[in-house]
This record gives sequence, C-alpha cells and structure tokens, in this order.
Amino acid sequence: MPTPFIIHTGIFFNAIVSNIVGLTAVALAIFLLRRWKKLSPHMKAYGWFWLMTALVWLPTSYRYFLISMGGSEMAVYVMTIIGQLGVAATGPTLFYYLFKHLKINDVLTISFSVLAGLLGAIALLVDLQPGGIIMQPVTFFSAEIALNIFSLSIFFFVTTVIFFLVLRDIAYQYIKYKKQHDQSFIYEALYSVAIAIYLVLGSIEETGTVSGWPVVIFRSLYIATFLYVYIILEKSSSAINNYLVDSETTSS
Repeated sequence: MPTPFIIHTGIFFNAIVSNIVGLTAVALAIFLLRRWKKLSPHMKAYGWFWLMTALVWLPTSYRYFLISMGGSEMAVYVMTIIGQLGVAATGPTLFYYLFKHLKINDVLTISFSVLAGLLGAIALLVDLQPGGIIMQPVTFFSAEIALNIFSLSIFFFVTTVIFFLVLRDIAYQYIKYKKQHDQSFIYEALYSVAIAIYLVLGSIEETGTVSGWPVVIFRSLYIATFLYVYIILEKSSSAINNYLVDSETTSS
C-alpha cells in the first residue's frame, strides 16, 4: 500500500492539472466575454457556459490541493459543493445557447433554461443531505466523488436532453451551410461539437468511474477541448467579418 506522502504527492499533481483546466476555461470565457457588446445572445450564453465550467474546475483543483496537504474535511466538502454548483449552473446556459441558436421562441427558451436551473437546484439540495456526496477510495493520483442516485439521474436526464439538442444543432447548422454555402455555419456547428465533447467527458467524470493515473490524462482532454474552441474562435473571426455580431445588427 503506498505511503500517505506518495498518495498526497500524486493528488497534488492532479490538483495542478485540474487548476490548468480551470484557468484555461477562464481564459476562454474572458476571450469571449471581452467582446460582450458585439456578441449575439446565443454567443453570450456560450461565453457564460465556459465560465461556469471554470466554477467546476477551480474548486475541484482546490479540493485536491487541500486533500494533498491534509486540509480539513469541511474545507474539502465546501469545495466539492461549489464544484457541484458549477455543474448545476451549466445547464441553464446551455439550454439558452442551444434554443437561441436553433431559433426557438423566447418563451420556450426561458422556460427550459429556468427548468434546468430548478432541476440543478434540487439536485444540489439532495447533495447537501447526508450521503448526498460519496467520497471514493483515495488512490495515488485521485480522490474522486460519487453522487447519490437521485442527483446522478437528474444530471444524466438534463445532459441527455442537451446532448440531443446539440446533435440537432450540428445538423441544423450543416444543412444551412449546404443550402447557403456560408462558411459561418460550419463554425457555428463546430462550437456545438465542442459542447458535445465536453458533455461526454463531463458525464464520464460525474460518474466517478475514472480514477488513478488515467484521471490526469483524462483531464488533459478538457484542456484540448478549450484550446479547440479558442482556435475555432480565432479562425472564424479572421475568416468571417463580424461573425459574432448580433444577427439584428447584421441584418440592418
């Protein structure tokens, strides 16, 4: 059995990797939100989504730092709850982004966004109950958590609905590209591809099934996803004038 020092050292390394994931998400969100006045409503929601992912990863990294240095259980618990708050906050932003992107009316857009927020709040309340969050066995590199079956069911229900909306959006943008031969629709489809990748990674992460040294490699995939979005943003901005400008401004 590895010594506590070795276990703490591995978890500290995981904390650094998770911190890089969080800071990369912050950098991506800042890149988008700095252009706030020029962003369309759906791209504003897109920027907020990536900012909420930082609310997931920064507390996660701090939780690992605390565990690696023998921090108090209460502090570890608080960081865990903040991370789950970030998970709950991503749902409304994604619904708003996808409904706006798919040109669905505002009533449904707001309704589904609020519903996602309520479901996330309910799951978070259940997480706060005894046994709501279960600490997994500590390994060389990881100290993961597992959610209660109720919260996990809500998470997968919301994620599944969003995932199918993402697939519909990708198809919708591609069809518009084939009809209009406008390159901007390809970039819009690629934005949703990034969300699909993140949802798959996040779903695996939320189940707590990945542990040990694969966790570090697995989390590097998040960094690659964020960099992918940044590259697409740069390419779309240089290839298409005023791509991020509100459609109403463009039409005028």
